[in-house]
Amino acid sequence: MEFPEAEHINLLESQVFRELSQRPELLRQRHNEQRKLIVIDEVQRLLTGSMPAILTSDTPWKIWKPTRACISRRRSATKAMSDRSKPTRAFSTSLAYPTARSDAGVPPRTVREHYRLLEDTLLGFQLKPYRKAKKRKPVATSKFYMFDTGLAHYLMRRRSALPGSREYGDALEHLIVLECRAWLSYNRRQDLAMTFWHTHSRHEVDLLIGDRIAIEIKSAENIGNHHLAGIRALAEEIEFDRKIVVGSERLPRRTDDGIEILPAEEFLRQLWVGEIVTGAV
Repeated sequence: MEFPEAEHINLLESQVFRELSQRPELLRQRHNEQRKLIVIDEVQRLLTGSMPAILTSDTPWKIWKPTRACISRRRSATKAMSDRSKPTRAFSTSLAYPTARSDAGVPPRTVREHYRLLEDTLLGFQLKPYRKAKKRKPVATSKFYMFDTGLAHYLMRRRSALPGSREYGDALEHLIVLECRAWLSYNRRQDLAMTFWHTHSRHEVDLLIGDRIAIEIKSAENIGNHHLAGIRALAEEIEFDRKIVVGSERLPRRTDDGIEILPAEEFLRQLWVGEIVTGAV
């Protein structure tokens, strides 16, 4: 057995699975104070065994199937999860909690605990709202992302996302958020929190890295002034080192007020050679 000193939680045991499905908060309450490693068997197999196969497979759809079955069984513990049309939406590329509560028809606490379980098992994470801007009132709810764009598409039964479609835009946003999160993690930049900004007046910036970098993500091939409204509104209050719009334009450019328009490929190149986030911790 791998990790012989760890405590193992086997979700294939029906009693364990049923108990945690109905009361996911037990996982945190029972193990929050423990310092030793805890292995949840199904999640361990996903994270250590599936990804390399998916990256090289001609049929990645089949490899995601056991993962979807695991998550679907977990969701079926509540009334909401019996309706297959609703939980599919609840695992979209990004999500605000009120949407999940409305779609699922269950108490907010139940929804929060299920998302907390997904976070605890590394299947997803929250992006919290940016609150330092005072001129416009921001929304108070977080967004939720699955840990992998492929899993998000599988759960939503999408086999492709055509350029120009809403699905393509969602996938691009998801990809950029994941890549930035990975870079910050690999480079141990815990000093820079990832957030997003969205106001009740519908101004929005998809991703903020600390108070230094504002990133708007648009899949459009021609970025116009209407795509820049959110980042310009936030820049009225916060002085960022860089203001970037990631899109599908063919070549990089800079607007007269200093907003950088970068093709997605160029943004990712700059990110991974250390040109997006600079400076010491």
